[in-house]
Amino acid sequence: MSNRLYVNRYSGFSLIELMIGLTIGLAVVLVSTSLYVSFIQSRERNSGVTNAQTSGNISLYLIQRRVANAAFGLPLQNKNNPAMRCALGTGLDHDNNPGTDAIDYFPVSIIDGANGASDTLIVHQGDADTGGIPARINSMVGNTLTLNSNFGCKNGDAVMISNGSACSMTKVTSVPTGNNTDIVTTAATNAVIGASVACLGNFSEFRFATTVSQKLTENQREIASDVVSLQAQYGLANDVNSNQVTSWVDAKGNDWAYTATTPTLANRNRIRAVRIALVVRSGQPEREEIPEVVNCSSLTAAKPNGICAWAGTSADPAPLMNLALQDPDWRHYRYRVFETIIPLRNVIWARGNL
Repeated sequence: MSNRLYVNRYSGFSLIELMIGLTIGLAVVLVSTSLYVSFIQSRERNSGVTNAQTSGNISLYLIQRRVANAAFGLPLQNKNNPAMRCALGTGLDHDNNPGTDAIDYFPVSIIDGANGASDTLIVHQGDADTGGIPARINSMVGNTLTLNSNFGCKNGDAVMISNGSACSMTKVTSVPTGNNTDIVTTAATNAVIGASVACLGNFSEFRFATTVSQKLTENQREIASDVVSLQAQYGLANDVNSNQVTSWVDAKGNDWAYTATTPTLANRNRIRAVRIALVVRSGQPEREEIPEVVNCSSLTAAKPNGICAWAGTSADPAPLMNLALQDPDWRHYRYRVFETIIPLRNVIWARGNL
């Protein structure tokens, strides 16, 4: 018997082959991870742009709806005692009778944000079914006014009493049952025989503003997110007999700042429109600052660069915007600007009574 040597041969990868395979696999993982991260970032960026588009459209729609109905309910068609000729009062309510309820009857007011900060837009409107049809005071005993018709005035309605340029705002406290002529009000200083009375329904104030957390609010109620700035300007006619807007102004300075005595009665009745710009940002910040995200290069140039409300002129400069006041990291976001012009249709229709 002969002895034979048996050698077992094992098949597999060598160390070098394993290292090559691991290197290729690691490269594939790195490439796949990079592609995945890039995809996620792109999706979030696109989602942020879509959300900004939605927020901007919703915000602009809500503001347009309010401003378009500004002054609804006021007796604008009253030729004998026009509501828009009421003299200014001593407070920000613009009611020239401090003894009655502080109800502001300016259709639209703008509070300018200092140094490019966001503005505040104030809109006033009623909801009376009669649309502010005026009645005449035939007689009165105390605070009970007897009218030629109370036109469906209801308890709690805001009331404008006007006698020439003397006007006051008050409220209905009761309407006698089965009586279509009498109303009882709170103190009504300007209530005299022959004066006009208009029930305005629920005459409300709507304040649009942005918050430090980049929310657009209406009367402090959030209506849209990622709205960084609201900018507004008055559109002016040359005089009260015209409805053509010939210039635009910020709500600041000696003539247009929101104070107890300005805008004056003459200037207020030149306002025919409001121009609005909303700056909305994407919800997702970028890791690095975005080079093209800069403040507007010019307020008067025809084609300015950066984040601008609109192209202004030397005669009608665009409003200053300083987004850094809202957020120190503002350059890490992408922005869209939504702008529109909203005519004050109720004021325009009442041009002859201004």
